[in-house]
Amino acid sequence: MIFVQVLQWRQENSWRKALFYTVWNYHWQILFWACATTASASTILHGTAELPGTARIEYLSPRFRTVLGILFEVSLPMTFFVSIVLWGVLAPVAAENGKGWQVFTFYSYNQHALNTLCTLVEFCINRLLIVRHHMILVLVWSSIYCVFSWIQHAFTDFWPYFFLQLNFAALFWYALLLLLHVALFSAAVCASDWKRRKIGLAMGSHCDCDILRERSDIHSES
Repeated sequence: MIFVQVLQWRQENSWRKALFYTVWNYHWQILFWACATTASASTILHGTAELPGTARIEYLSPRFRTVLGILFEVSLPMTFFVSIVLWGVLAPVAAENGKGWQVFTFYSYNQHALNTLCTLVEFCINRLLIVRHHMILVLVWSSIYCVFSWIQHAFTDFWPYFFLQLNFAALFWYALLLLLHVALFSAAVCASDWKRRKIGLAMGSHCDCDILRERSDIHSES
């Protein structure tokens, strides 16, 4: 993912790329994958402890585990969001206007398809859960981008997406995009609940309060 992003910046060399929601979310995902790789490396180096009848104990700091969980809770629904918006809204409009070449590119397939598949696979194999009341994280993230788009437009007179324009149609588009955010996060929560039942994880798994208590007991006994 880092290679794709660096290659895009080098080839296209446009500051406007930083104005797109896709790029914001792609960088967020890069941060998640970096943290996830660090967590995996730590587990390989230090191993895990398993006590009979208890959860697995991983030797990662609670703050790091919380940050990793939050990064994933935003990454999962957002990767589907940007893919749905591109292929369902932007691609048809671009093709109709004879600008399909702007959408059907190597970078689009990596940032709106391959990364979505990788994130879905990661969800299926990791132990991270999506917590329902953490939907506020996704809404805050999207709101920050929305306000940023309004502010930058005041200086650049450029809209990254046509549906962000503040006109009468915005009533429809903004409501639709909000509903899509909520629907995708809710779907992620449902999938997470199913995963939790299948593998027997406790809610709030990325905070792992029970695991931390068990680790404390082990240290006190030693």
